[in-house]
Amino acid sequence: MSFRPVSRVLWVSPTADFGGAERNLMTMIRELNVRGIKSMVILPPNGRLIDELSVLGVPTIVYSATELKSGQIVRVMVNAIRLWFKVRRFKPDIIHSNSIFCMYVPVILGAMFRIRSVVHWADFDHRLGDIRLINATFPRNRVIAVSEAIKTTLVAHGMNSNAIEVIHNGTAVPIDSDADRKSVLGAWGISDDTIILGITGRIDNWKGHRYLLQALGELSDLNIHLIIMGAFHGDYAGLESELRELCRRYQLTDRVTFTGYQSHPFRIVRHLDIVVCPSDYEPFGLVAIEAMACEKPVIATATGGFLETVVDGETGILVPCKTVHPIADAIRQLVLNPDRRYQLGAAGFRRFQRWFSTERFIESVIAFYNR
Repeated sequence: MSFRPVSRVLWVSPTADFGGAERNLMTMIRELNVRGIKSMVILPPNGRLIDELSVLGVPTIVYSATELKSGQIVRVMVNAIRLWFKVRRFKPDIIHSNSIFCMYVPVILGAMFRIRSVVHWADFDHRLGDIRLINATFPRNRVIAVSEAIKTTLVAHGMNSNAIEVIHNGTAVPIDSDADRKSVLGAWGISDDTIILGITGRIDNWKGHRYLLQALGELSDLNIHLIIMGAFHGDYAGLESELRELCRRYQLTDRVTFTGYQSHPFRIVRHLDIVVCPSDYEPFGLVAIEAMACEKPVIATATGGFLETVVDGETGILVPCKTVHPIADAIRQLVLNPDRRYQLGAAGFRRFQRWFSTERFIESVIAFYNR
């Protein structure tokens, strides 16, 4: 099967919120545009992603989230046809689903109108219908898995391994900000002589914030402060109540800062001393490579993508999932050993440059498109 080189990509996103998957989407769109590849995005209404795309001047088509996520075959085919009339003038070479949770419409759209399609698989979910659809539409449709852990899971549940390409996400080295550490931290009343821990990304039930707060409760003798960046996601009311109750229970109210959503998180990350990634599970973990890009040592759970990004003892420390004491021990090690923090951060930056740069990521995606 021969194809012409890709010049236009039609993206489909099941959400207009702005988490790791959406930051990754923006990276791809921005960098492809620099290389002369145009984008159009189909997504639900109401969310920060629409604003971010508007800044880039990327055309969007707003579509019901319910319809984009539907797996009922008649509805999928009707939605595919309806969308085709909206996008046909764009003449996409590739239809790229940015999530498995909206894959049916774009894959069927591609099959019906003979357009190549790609599903970006960044979750451990492996519904039988999803796997059957990928196998049935191969080779015109293929999968980008964000980690070897994802590919292994999919193949174990019956997906054709030839349909899967592992492409790790990438990020850019942050542009230096004029804001110094003292002014950034001072905005939240944090002294710049304190050791600053940070956890970034959206706040969700499976991201492990509860274990990190309990670990912090064991470290009352250390001069440390935790900055929690990101917006609450999912059942945010219950989760927010739980986390704030943990702060009260362990007397952490003055040692923990919730910043809310940050449009430019690197402005804060570059002033952290340690980045902690305590997820219950992790398909890839963009936050780890973002920390490495800022030369920060990483404490992460030994699961999924973190096993491919963080090298235990070399670029960070890996700890068991859903635990408290190992996290506390790892934090204590790094707080008491500044040279060790520097060594891990420097090694992490070298690893980032070799394996997780934006350039490597985008060139891998383009090469995959054109094969």
